[in-house]
Amino acid sequence: MDPITIRNMLEEILNKAEIVPGQDGNVYARIYLDEDETEVATVIVPSAEFRRWVSRKFCSVTGQFPPSSMLTEVIANCAADFCGIRIGLQVGIRICQSDSGRTYIDLADETGRAIAVSSEGWVITPQPDVIFPNNTYRRALPEPEPGGTINAIAEKFALSPSDVVLIVSWLLVCLRGSGPYPVLVITGPDGSGKSTLATFIRDLVDPSNLPLRALPSGEKDLATHASANFVLGFDNITSIPDSLGDALYRIAKGTIFTGSRAGREEVFFQGQRPIILVGACEFLSRPNLIRHSLVIRLKKRPAQQCKNQRDMTRVLADVRPSLLGALLDAMVKGLGRLELADAGPAKELGMPEFEKWIDVCEHGLWERGTFFAAYEANCSAAAEDVVELNPALAALRQVVGQNGFCGTAGELLALLNAQYKGARGNRWPGTPRGLSGLLRREAYVLSDMEIELDIKKGRNRDRLIVINCVGKAVDVCPEPA
Repeated sequence: MDPITIRNMLEEILNKAEIVPGQDGNVYARIYLDEDETEVATVIVPSAEFRRWVSRKFCSVTGQFPPSSMLTEVIANCAADFCGIRIGLQVGIRICQSDSGRTYIDLADETGRAIAVSSEGWVITPQPDVIFPNNTYRRALPEPEPGGTINAIAEKFALSPSDVVLIVSWLLVCLRGSGPYPVLVITGPDGSGKSTLATFIRDLVDPSNLPLRALPSGEKDLATHASANFVLGFDNITSIPDSLGDALYRIAKGTIFTGSRAGREEVFFQGQRPIILVGACEFLSRPNLIRHSLVIRLKKRPAQQCKNQRDMTRVLADVRPSLLGALLDAMVKGLGRLELADAGPAKELGMPEFEKWIDVCEHGLWERGTFFAAYEANCSAAAEDVVELNPALAALRQVVGQNGFCGTAGELLALLNAQYKGARGNRWPGTPRGLSGLLRREAYVLSDMEIELDIKKGRNRDRLIVINCVGKAVDVCPEPA
């Protein structure tokens, strides 16, 4: 075949693909992978998968594959036509909000369909107004059933009513597709079903062929994982390094990870992701992370309740469609109330966007005020966890609970050293400056402990620290000249 004929045939094949620019700067193609045009994939135009699709189409007509150089040139020209266009469609992973205000949830069932959710209701649409690129490890989401209930969660895992409220609230903020997201923490002894519950919750929003993974080694590994998955699930956690704990907190509320590659700065990830952490309770000592978390504490299940994993997976798969339908129904009501400005939490406990969203969604799920009662108890328990796992704060509570304190950081450290006789660990401040830094960082924890902190002005060594229990003031020492 002469080159002009080959080029014309390749361009004709490209015209059969629905090519759309994305707002992320990439160009995407919606292609049919079978002759019946029922199996749909959305891929980046210069990708290897797109090249294979064009080559197979060309071979099915001519019986031979096109020259590699000409194939590359034709595809590059196609992508160049959309280069620099930023007025395309929104690009998302599993859940994405379109410019029109609708929220789309990718079914990922090889049909290209998605669930469109708005204040008017939810419906499965074959042509979403957003782009969901294909992913090998992403599993199909079940088609939701209208009129479902959330009771199945409590029945299958023997959860307390407050635990069900926290889990449903976390799922609702995930389905909305915009954060900041609270971190879902599941702790408990071995045999309590932590991993099974975490996998079930993740599969209600973002099913995956991969199991829950271990904590990443650093920010770059975390950014790679977040770029390919919507829900980030980590299992078997015993402790979280300081740098990684901060990165997890930042990615839940929204952040950007950059790095150097081939001598140039590059963005590895930009956005927000909901996170599930599963493991022992020791990692609850991360203050900035646990303050923005919903903690589910499981108890060891009786032997008769422990079922074969395969049977448990099958039973849970049967209830997912009705659960998803119930969550979508609540989401529709919430969007309607949000548009009517019939919203606004009675009090803010640390995450106002999350609190406002659940406040408008909870009608029809439970009595109004149930969420705030469960959420406030969760925040109080989280503060208690931080205190119990931080020996310096535990010792401070003992000291202040007796007589309060007024003096310098050095005097307070000497008092704490004399008061606390248990194992101190590496988190115990070794210097007065370290103690002052601890008090400033954990000021909100002290507030939850009903402890008032006031650091007076002055020179470093002479600066006074006044600490009182709420309602029990001590005599304030005169400030240094």
